[in-house]
Amino acid sequence: MHVIESAFRVAKRTCQRACTNTFENRVLSVRLTNGTNKTLQLRGKPLMRAGAVALSFDTLDPGEAGTIRFSSQEGSILDNAASGCHHAGAVELELGEEHLFIGATCPLGQSWKKNSRFVFELGSESHGLGNFYWRMPQEFMGMNGTLGSSKGKDFVARAFASSVNEVDMVVLEGDGGEFEDLDSLQQIQFAETCQEHRPDCVVHALFVADCAAVAAGLVEASPVDKAFVLDRLIFGFVTSGALGLAAEALRMNSELWQRKRERTLGSSAKGCLSYAEYREKLDAASEELEEHVEASTLLLRAAIFRSSSILQGVINFFKAEGCWGSVIQQAQIVTRVRPRTSSAVVQATSDDLMQEHLGGKPSGDQESDDREETSSVTEQGEKPGVFARLLACSACGSGGGGTKPRVTQPSTLADDPEILLKVLVRGCIHNSADYVLRRTALYEHAAKSLDRLPDTSQALRLCAALPVAQRRFVVGEARGLPSVCFKSYSMDMFASLDKGTMCSAGEVLQSLGYDAVECKSLSTNSKSGEFFFISDDKRFLVKTISCGESALLQKILASYQDHILRWPHSLIVRFAGLCQVDVPSAGLSQHFIVMRSVFDQRYEIHEIYDLKGSLHHRRKKEGESIGKDEDWIAANEKLQLPATCRRELCAMHELDAGLLLRFGVMDYSLLVGVHRVEAPASKPVLEEALVSGDPAVASYRKTDARSPADDMGSAGRLRLEISAAENLIAGDWIGTSDPYVEVTLGLFSRRTHTVMKDRNPRWNCTLFLPVNEAHADAEVDCSVWDWDANPALQGGDDFLGSLKVPVAQILSSPVQLRGHKLSG
Repeated sequence: MHVIESAFRVAKRTCQRACTNTFENRVLSVRLTNGTNKTLQLRGKPLMRAGAVALSFDTLDPGEAGTIRFSSQEGSILDNAASGCHHAGAVELELGEEHLFIGATCPLGQSWKKNSRFVFELGSESHGLGNFYWRMPQEFMGMNGTLGSSKGKDFVARAFASSVNEVDMVVLEGDGGEFEDLDSLQQIQFAETCQEHRPDCVVHALFVADCAAVAAGLVEASPVDKAFVLDRLIFGFVTSGALGLAAEALRMNSELWQRKRERTLGSSAKGCLSYAEYREKLDAASEELEEHVEASTLLLRAAIFRSSSILQGVINFFKAEGCWGSVIQQAQIVTRVRPRTSSAVVQATSDDLMQEHLGGKPSGDQESDDREETSSVTEQGEKPGVFARLLACSACGSGGGGTKPRVTQPSTLADDPEILLKVLVRGCIHNSADYVLRRTALYEHAAKSLDRLPDTSQALRLCAALPVAQRRFVVGEARGLPSVCFKSYSMDMFASLDKGTMCSAGEVLQSLGYDAVECKSLSTNSKSGEFFFISDDKRFLVKTISCGESALLQKILASYQDHILRWPHSLIVRFAGLCQVDVPSAGLSQHFIVMRSVFDQRYEIHEIYDLKGSLHHRRKKEGESIGKDEDWIAANEKLQLPATCRRELCAMHELDAGLLLRFGVMDYSLLVGVHRVEAPASKPVLEEALVSGDPAVASYRKTDARSPADDMGSAGRLRLEISAAENLIAGDWIGTSDPYVEVTLGLFSRRTHTVMKDRNPRWNCTLFLPVNEAHADAEVDCSVWDWDANPALQGGDDFLGSLKVPVAQILSSPVQLRGHKLSG
């Protein structure tokens, strides 16, 4: 039967996949902002060959935002099949004497990412929707990150595909919105310049920059996370009055947002709620939540337009003064070498490294020949100019007369990717940490300037550590070097956790920045095959990860922040950064994480164990120094802790495992380091420990040899008297059951013995469960199961029913369940 069930599930998934590709509702949302001084209005009926289109507006007044939603759900299946598309159609809008056409198609059968098509056109003459639809190109936009623009006589339309099913579009008068086109470093430089010359514009610059970062970071976020972060931006900048915008200017979008928010969170939800309250109140799959997110986005888009207009005036002023170029300088890749055996420092920009590779001296460095050349990215000392050679992907020249040098092709990148990776990692980390420090200073300046309005200042500070934000730093082409793009995810949030004591941006710069001693490569017994680097002071570890692992971490960022804030003694690793490095011309894209090292570097670690709670192939191999579960048992090792410490440790471990379980993460371990007080000095095994498994932050406390009491949690122990049951349903085909009771609280569970072939069993036993402080809002689940002797044929134990009792009710007084009926 088990084999038949498995075959049925495979066939079911295959049919579901085929139906999904053909009949699943596909949606493309176009968020349109009117950035002109004229009214934008719908002209005639939309033209739809398949699916349907819904507009949230008939007219958009200046500064307002609305949504155009293409969908296959409301369309006819026959029309969709005949056209070969989930949805296909076009909309015409009128703006003064000009016309804006917007069209979209999504063919059937294949993935949305490959077939999503979006096109728009702005012109002074209308040729009709039909002509526009049939002239649409086969593929123009729809891919994540695609940009597009169309110029008319007096206006320009600009669009950005923030994801494969979302497009942000704005219609402007002339060339506007230049601030949004800057990368994160340029935006912070602009804000710093405003702080000196136009302090009233600093908040506007921070707002637009953060909205752009959040829009880029929300791609992998859940609907609940989106609602939480967008609402935080709204409370921090818009409703608090920090932007100083007139309420009437955002009236339509503000009222819509308030209605949708009350509908999802309830009318009693006033002010900015915590993340835990959002998770408790919101249903991630509800249509109301999607409408809430859409209304929040529209309100922010309307506010962004107002702020961008103010910033554009400042940009025009800087251009008129001739200082715009100095305000928006791009980031540079810099390597500064501090060898472990010497205090000499060799520093050069990427241009200098290229010139050195070509045979000349670095600019501004006449004494470079007298210096000791040491590679900045390898412990053994690679040949100079490797980084320049790895990045040189097109012909270049040093200027002036002479022969152009021969330049290596992109295949050279594979010669030694570790060297390239170290340089790019250092550049990405330095720019990201430096950005966090500068952004934090600007937020403090802006909040202090609003101290006369305490509520506004406090609301603004809520946005200083956003859990979902992607910062982008671009290193432009220079003397033939290709463009490099750094992406950093929520480093400001990581820096703010633990009150800034674990992973502050200053510490990251000190350990891994341009002025730090070169990092060291580590060999690893990990099966992942990724690179590991450790800072010279051994405080931070850098590990390359896959694209899928990066996407998973992005999904859990909001929950991770909430977990660490609520449970500061969590054993989960403290991240200092989640980054991505792209070299488009070389086809290189690499994700990596920065983690705080596990152990206190003041103590030598003599023995290390990587424990997963499993005995399946969990013994260290010959030559390895990191013990595993079987080695721990063979060595008769035990954690001898005071009773209170043991309970708190177990309670924290349960909470941490619960967080990972919620996101389907099962490959994690507990890293235990042993420092023997009387042990003689020996070679530490710390460096190997840092790459043997998933590190956890260690808590150091005094220990003793007292034996802990079993089944005692941080809040006490729950005693359950399991007596009997009557008239249970038959779990076997012969009309009997083999029942047992399993009691669960959090991740803890206990079970009774099994009573064979009895539908009126009597167990008469006592079970104990540890109760932790975090269980106050949980329920005790008492489930009755029918035991199956052969699960391979019978498909596992059968569920007979359950009873659930809130822990809060038990804490108030003992609960008697005699006579209660099982549910389920």
